[in-house]
Amino acid sequence: GGEWMATDDSNPLGPQGWVQDLDGATNFQLGNIETIDGVQAQIVHYFVPAHDGLAPAFYTWWIDPVTGHVMREAMVSNQHYMVQYFDWTTAPHPIATPDV
Repeated sequence: GGEWMATDDSNPLGPQGWVQDLDGATNFQLGNIETIDGVQAQIVHYFVPAHDGLAPAFYTWWIDPVTGHVMREAMVSNQHYMVQYFDWTTAPHPIATPDV
């Protein structure tokens, strides 16, 4: 029933932007194997030093070894952290408007 609000968030970067953000990544290490949705995901840790105004950050990816898809990502940086979950299915997801 309400109006959508515009924000000042930046536009999504997409794959080209991800490559730029992860430029200079070092210290890659294999972690444990963890089951996610029935898939034995390989955990990979790495570090991205500060560059282009971005703070240094530690990342962890959970990777499907069969498809190569990143299933989850965790990032820890200076006073900031995030966790993302990726869904590689092609089934459409319903989008519900927020209740305001």
